[in-house]
Amino acid sequence: MLIRTSTPNVAMNWKSNEASSNHGKGNFYTDGDQLFSYRLLIGITIKDKKVVFDYSSAGQFRSMITSHHVGYAKRVADVIIDPSDPSGLCSHPVIKELNAFDLRTLLRRMEK
Repeated sequence: MLIRTSTPNVAMNWKSNEASSNHGKGNFYTDGDQLFSYRLLIGITIKDKKVVFDYSSAGQFRSMITSHHVGYAKRVADVIIDPSDPSGLCSHPVIKELNAFDLRTLLRRMEK
């Protein structure tokens, strides 16, 4: 069941594997496993580790609101990855735990 909550709490709920969405239009949401800003995948869970893709002003900037969403997610993340560096992404120890199919699926999701 999707809980409506404040924007900072969406990231906290993701960390706790709970589905939620922010108030208003619900543009920041999670199913407890994946985390989205609008429809952009900004966070995933890999073997109980929360991984955030840095789509912020410090990383690969998308928008001001997404940058804010990433900021909340970074506070609770175990790993922060630069999505603009595929070689770094694929060599990260947490990402290396994915099998080839999961890695291809992840990379496709990041392209959207």
